[in-house]
Amino acid sequence: MNTDTVLDAQPSTQPQRPRHVLAKYSLRGKSRKLEESLSKEYPVLGPIALGGQCTAIFAQPNAGKTLMTLYFVRESLSQGRIDPCDVFYVNCDDSASGLYEKLQFAENLGFEMLAPHHEGFSVETLKSLMAEMCETGQAKGTILILDTLKKFTDVMNKSESAAFGDLCRGFSMKGGTVIALGHVTKHRDARGDVVPTGTTDITDDFDCTWTLDAKPNGVGRSIATFKNKKRRGNVPDFAAYSYSKDGSLSYFDRLDSILEEEVDLDEYELETPPRKSNDEIVIPVIVELIGDGYSSKTDLKTKCAEITKVGQAKVGQIIDKYTGSDPTQHYWNFISGAHGRQNFNLIEREPAPKHCNEDDY
Repeated sequence: MNTDTVLDAQPSTQPQRPRHVLAKYSLRGKSRKLEESLSKEYPVLGPIALGGQCTAIFAQPNAGKTLMTLYFVRESLSQGRIDPCDVFYVNCDDSASGLYEKLQFAENLGFEMLAPHHEGFSVETLKSLMAEMCETGQAKGTILILDTLKKFTDVMNKSESAAFGDLCRGFSMKGGTVIALGHVTKHRDARGDVVPTGTTDITDDFDCTWTLDAKPNGVGRSIATFKNKKRRGNVPDFAAYSYSKDGSLSYFDRLDSILEEEVDLDEYELETPPRKSNDEIVIPVIVELIGDGYSSKTDLKTKCAEITKVGQAKVGQIIDKYTGSDPTQHYWNFISGAHGRQNFNLIEREPAPKHCNEDDY
């Protein structure tokens, strides 16, 4: 008798291991399905945005972010890199005449334009459809351009910004592309760069973020400079373009005036404003935050540090330094509330201290 055969026939005495609670979420065995939803990384907006990613561009009003975005769309379409039927420009930041002008541009090129209060469309409609497209597979290959970001989420609200960033991340994970145009604060950082408005959640969740700064070149043109702040993929550190500032030009003629510029980054850095002191950076931000309704010292420190990248301890020292009732030296004061809470408010100012620049306020 073969004992090996007998042993093989006997049922296992070892108890069956229970399925792990996390196993139902595992992607093992789903690589083929995941591959099908991926989009290859290809240039969507010139060198600025890649397909299958979330990209944010932050700039001051009238710096040219919409102009440059439409220019890049036209270039990508003319070069056959993208299909116009896949491009949906969501215009939420325009006047009726501005919308009409840009709609003509979209119609000439064949891409889609959506706008709130037209054809039953709303921002909330888009959000729900983005989630639906992730489920149905329609996200793959779709290019959404959101103008502007603040219409889609409260950029000052951390939880709302995080939720919208997560929605966009899910959309890109299913092969879609999101390009969001955002605003910057009124102040600049210590290097003289513009600072995105709001919490860092959008920047944290997006694959690529840029700041766009525009400066006159002295001969009737503006130099629009893109500086990369974060990237995943093959995009440059820096890109520059110029466009005509002639007020008599139509929007289409201004688009035609755009030229790529070869600007040395080191040379450009030398042209940026001189480095500011922490006081000069923090004071206008605290003034703005108090004006926006922030009143507790904790909230002011946290938010100001997030915006300026100056440490909370240093921000707290600057708040203390300029707290008081003397309008020649101080900017704000506080009223003691319940449980010792200090509620800050602005005081009426006389001429600012010598180290401060009134243009910052």
